[in-house]
Amino acid sequence: MRLQIKNIIRNLVPPIVFRALIGLLSRQNKFEGPFKSWEEAVENSSGYDQDLILDKVLNSTMKVMSGDAAGERDSVVLDEVEYTWPVTSGLMCAAAANKGRLHVLDFGGSLGSAYFQNRNFLGFTTEFSWSVIEQPHFAGAGRAYIQDENIKFYDSISKCLLENTPNVILLGGVLQYLKEPSPILGALAETGALIIVDRTPISDNADEFILVQKVPASIYPASYPIRILNEKNIIPAGYVKVAKFQSPEGKMTKKGCSFTWSGFILEPISNQK
Repeated sequence: MRLQIKNIIRNLVPPIVFRALIGLLSRQNKFEGPFKSWEEAVENSSGYDQDLILDKVLNSTMKVMSGDAAGERDSVVLDEVEYTWPVTSGLMCAAAANKGRLHVLDFGGSLGSAYFQNRNFLGFTTEFSWSVIEQPHFAGAGRAYIQDENIKFYDSISKCLLENTPNVILLGGVLQYLKEPSPILGALAETGALIIVDRTPISDNADEFILVQKVPASIYPASYPIRILNEKNIIPAGYVKVAKFQSPEGKMTKKGCSFTWSGFILEPISNQK
């Protein structure tokens, strides 16, 4: 299985010239800190559960659904889809390894950004479903305005797994915003699905540290804690790293704390032959 996955990835991933500082970072995100604890960072930030964030993301997503925009990323409307090819390749890899079936659990998937980004490729599968797990107010909006037979929204892992058996877990830019990512990773790893991690800041010297990320007011006025992770802590027990790639946001340094926005494809050891 591991050799098969490596061969599929090698065939599907095109050469990539990474564009420095695109996405949120290209829109001049700022970072403060480091802070001594997550709690201290929370005290120095506004949080990411504000209604204004949901309102802007929903408005942008509705434009994508109506065809007035090609895509949406972090509430910003895109004129062209910004593909993350290693993620798309990982999804197709999971489908190929399961006779064309693709069932995605998209943890922290907003209102389906990655689903809409990759929907042109989903028709190549024999069957597919996309399940987004989000904060309750996001999940509620997703069910009210976006959910259909292909994409559904949940506010907990347990509720999602009662109705779905995923063969791929997508963690796109989410682990760093969790107070304790390890328990979440452990719960998701119990599914035995392929895990795709994207847009995740990894410490260049292995030391984890906590910052506050400030979003430009031109997007929405907000700030929230962000954990710069150690690579080994994002590989759950029973999994092995199949591939690592650099996300387009690139490398950053804050007061001597250097980190690189990265992605990974992780496979259960039990799948290796």
